Amino acid sequence: MIRSFHNLPFLVAFLLISSAACEDAPSPPPSPRPVYRDVRKPAVARAFYPDSPAELEARVRKLLDSASGAEIHGTVLGLLSPHAGYVFSGPVAAASFRQVRGRRFDLVLILAPPHHAGLSTASVGAFDAYQTPLGLVPVDSAAAALLVKKGVPFVRTAHLAEHAIEVQLPFIQVLFPGTPVLPVLVGSDDPAVHRSLAEALFSVIKGRNCLVVVSSDLSHYPDSVTADAADRAFLAAVVSLKPDAVRSVVADSEKRYRKNNLVTAACGSDALLTAMLLLEKMGVDGAALLAYANSGSTPVVGDKLRTVGYGSVAFYRKGRNVNQDSPLSDRARAELLRIARDSMEAAVLRRKPSLPPPDLDELSVQRGVFVTLKTRGRLRGCIGTFTSDRPLWQEVRDKARSSTLEDPRFVGDRISARETKDVHIEISVLSPLRKTDDPLSIELGTHGIYIRRGYRTGVFLPQVAVEEGWSKEEFLSYCASHKAGLPPDAWKDPDTEVFTFTAEVFGETAE
Repeated sequence: MIRSFHNLPFLVAFLLISSAACEDAPSPPPSPRPVYRDVRKPAVARAFYPDSPAELEARVRKLLDSASGAEIHGTVLGLLSPHAGYVFSGPVAAASFRQVRGRRFDLVLILAPPHHAGLSTASVGAFDAYQTPLGLVPVDSAAAALLVKKGVPFVRTAHLAEHAIEVQLPFIQVLFPGTPVLPVLVGSDDPAVHRSLAEALFSVIKGRNCLVVVSSDLSHYPDSVTADAADRAFLAAVVSLKPDAVRSVVADSEKRYRKNNLVTAACGSDALLTAMLLLEKMGVDGAALLAYANSGSTPVVGDKLRTVGYGSVAFYRKGRNVNQDSPLSDRARAELLRIARDSMEAAVLRRKPSLPPPDLDELSVQRGVFVTLKTRGRLRGCIGTFTSDRPLWQEVRDKARSSTLEDPRFVGDRISARETKDVHIEISVLSPLRKTDDPLSIELGTHGIYIRRGYRTGVFLPQVAVEEGWSKEEFLSYCASHKAGLPPDAWKDPDTEVFTFTAEVFGETAE
């Protein structure tokens, strides 16, 4: 059974900051900024997209704001996005990326075709980073090295002038700043290569919170009417999630419309076929067409007699749509409590946790969390974090272990093996932090606050102001001075960021 306090404004006495009943997981000291020596410079800035950082960011944000949306009943794990100049394909690409706006990932895998070099199989872009006018995009060097070890080479010359990966990066930088990428060019049409590459990729990204982006334009150079017919047949095959259907449509269109100047049905079909096999392994069982256009419809510069097609598709795992703000289901809460208990007992008994990652979409969100352990009402450990870039289930697992072994208040008095059966577990899942431009808009007793300026941070949980009888101004001032080590009025400074959050609390009850 689960005891729930979801509708209460985080009224749990064990989390009172004033009595130091729980510990925020210590933040590591700021690590030095990484040095990227091998940087792939932009090749198509100004030609395909603006080379001014301000103009490029404004263009991407405007495209995302204007993109058409679609209701996806599941969790999007992959996207098909075009890679032409933004004036032609930008709105269609934005329709794809809009589907993952507000999500967070720890890796973005980009699969694309090589336009400037022949490849017998594939090539991973194992640079240290890619550069765009918006800055550097780190390559996941460990993932790239592992892929090379599995037989996927780094063919440097294939990447230097390649636009298919590059034009996706500004969208990734705006939506997921700092998130590393794993760029791969797929150059073989051999189904056996697609299968082996999908296997290698899955082994590299397994367990990661990864978004797969397939970069591909559709029909090349027929008239607008022919492009529409060929492209819609291709996209219907893609949405069917049947690789054989995609291959059949490509072969049929390239034969049927050759007289109409169609030279390829989709330049990234090999990258797409590889991705479809990979996404199947990741649990994808649904796909939705989001947008379609061809270059002939582009105002002023469009030529209806010689076009290129663009389509966007979302690949998703059916089920409950993951939303950072949604309350957890009873099943998700039960799974988290089970993971926490197993982790606690594993820590005491010095074994590895036995539970595998749960196959439950809503546990993949990134949320701050506290895990509290009590024995007959007596606190025995409480460790948490207010922000996280990892799936919720992993954070619960690790904080349960930390609460058992690392709470500094219980050095020399850790939970014993005989005590584990009497331990009561409560989990507090925090809402995503929301930046506020008006700190005095907070609601006392409902909102916790997180104040940050540079590397100085401070946190008060929602109930502290009520317990201490503070006004809003006192709540903010004490957090700035007592917790962040800043001047009391620092929260009024535009250089100080103030965030708010709420919490969802639930725990075990006796059967």
